[in-house]
Amino acid sequence: MDPKIINTLDFYVAMSPQKAQNLVDLAEGRPIHPSALAALRPLLVQPDSFRLTEYGAVILFRVCAILTNTFVIPGTNLVGVECVALADLNKNSASKAKICKDYKLTSIHLKALRSMVLYPGQAYNSLVGLFTDSVMAHLLALSFVTGNTRRHDGIWPTKKGQELLFHLMSREFNGTRVLA
Repeated sequence: MDPKIINTLDFYVAMSPQKAQNLVDLAEGRPIHPSALAALRPLLVQPDSFRLTEYGAVILFRVCAILTNTFVIPGTNLVGVECVALADLNKNSASKAKICKDYKLTSIHLKALRSMVLYPGQAYNSLVGLFTDSVMAHLLALSFVTGNTRRHDGIWPTKKGQELLFHLMSREFNGTRVLA
């Protein structure tokens, strides 16, 4: 399988290629191993049948799009210069800013928020694997990001989260925001 597809599955639905294929096989009526079925229940497959839950159908649609290379990766609303400046943001020094201290944000919180601004729609479970559940819960509680905390759902930055990062970027450019 193409490494790009494997990465996209992991990034946007938090699934291995095998688990994704099991979901497709089940939806198409092909038998799957009982342990594979158990891994899909109860979130994606109804506990008492072999039918997908409503949520499972949504994830199946996304998985099929990824497997057929028709998935459109969510875009960011940033321009090129902003993406570069955000990627280069010094999270360690930025986390010492008063606004970060007020919100109790550390460099790992800023790294997670930056990741979601640059690559919106990442699967919650993938983000938890990278940044921990407590970091994600803190960002959600502060309304810097939004989304459902189900394993395969995407998490999106809010305007408040983007504005925080722009404020921190402008600190690094002596108060002037660089625009293309």
